[in-house]
Amino acid sequence: SSDLVFMKGLFRLEPMGVAGAAYATLIARIFSVIFLYIVMKRNSITRRYINELSFKVSLFKKEMFQTLLKLGLPTAMQLFFEVTAFALAAFICGMVSTTDIAAHQVTISMASFTFNLCAGFGVASTIMIGKKRGEKDFVAVREIGINNMKIVFLFMLISCLTFTIGKDVLPTFFTKEDETAVIALASQLLVLASLFQLSDGLQLVSLACLRGLQDVKIPSVITFIAYWVVTLPLGFFLCITMEMGAYGMWVAFGIGLTISATLLAVRFLKISSQNKKNQH
Repeated sequence: SSDLVFMKGLFRLEPMGVAGAAYATLIARIFSVIFLYIVMKRNSITRRYINELSFKVSLFKKEMFQTLLKLGLPTAMQLFFEVTAFALAAFICGMVSTTDIAAHQVTISMASFTFNLCAGFGVASTIMIGKKRGEKDFVAVREIGINNMKIVFLFMLISCLTFTIGKDVLPTFFTKEDETAVIALASQLLVLASLFQLSDGLQLVSLACLRGLQDVKIPSVITFIAYWVVTLPLGFFLCITMEMGAYGMWVAFGIGLTISATLLAVRFLKISSQNKKNQH
């Protein structure tokens, strides 16, 4: 809502356009930090972390930084490969026409909504599996991972049906009535998006489960292959060379995400099975 206030100049403020969105984002981030600080300070479990927070150089440990980089850097690369793939996909669609990039943005906005909801399931999976890994209860680790995969699959199946049924109506919430070409193309893309929702959800939660097991290096390689080796080259070929436009880009996304979901899910099942056998 603050985006709209600053961009449009509501409540007697001067319209700022795109700069207004930047100011709104900055304010939102500042309030987020303040809100989190208050919540952590008032919570009996997290209060001690706030009270013991110190930036003394003597308290910094080399081993902790090494562990942080070992786990954090590959995880960051996973996100980097994914975010840049979607950003470059928009650029490729923009090379075709304004209609293609507009339809792509409409579709990605709706797909991002369900993705962000699934991201919550992913974070929960990482926490739950990390806790059981620390307790060396690998039977529970496997059960939690499989159960969460089923939950996300069912959620994305509902999203898939929603996108398919509402493919002619949903794009109208993001466009004007006279933008019929954008609506028509976005409707086609929504059908593809509805199908890859299943793969997208599965690869997200599988990746989260592997993070809980502190397995991040191989998953980073898998995401690199899925997004940069498969999706982007194939998307460019279908979108530009084969002249399929944004439709071709989304076909490539479906293939890339399916490859990623399959490899990541298989890896989790394999590792969790081995850990379960070693426990016994």
